[in-house]
Amino acid sequence: MKKIFLLLIITMLTGCGYQSVLTTQRANFSINKINHDNSIISKMIVANLNHFKKNENKIVNYDLDISSEQKKINTLKNTRGDPTNFRLEIKVTVNYFENKELKLKKSYMEKFDYKNTLEKFELSQYENKIKDQIVAKLSERIILDLHEIK
Repeated sequence: MKKIFLLLIITMLTGCGYQSVLTTQRANFSINKINHDNSIISKMIVANLNHFKKNENKIVNYDLDISSEQKKINTLKNTRGDPTNFRLEIKVTVNYFENKELKLKKSYMEKFDYKNTLEKFELSQYENKIKDQIVAKLSERIILDLHEIK
């Protein structure tokens, strides 16, 4: 039953001409230059936005300035004072320029709460996965804003 339902959904989506809004072919803009700070988060976002660089056939060309900060906060401790829960906060600020004129300045914030583990390597791997997911979500929000700038 599940396979039939999944097959039906896939057939309907491909048959109706569904396309993601965030594809480069449907974008009415291009990114000329991206300035960013030296943080890992900013570099990851730039890597996600590189698909939109140097599309000369686009109507609008933007330059972006990206800065980011990441915080790992201890939100809960046990009776011995050892951390049991953490919160990862990532804040990204983007300045959108068109012809050297500031069109939009926007800050994005994402948070994720998670539990501590005894295995530090496993915790580090999990934190990296969380970071990747948050950066992907923030990149999508930046792309959506690029589509909507007037």
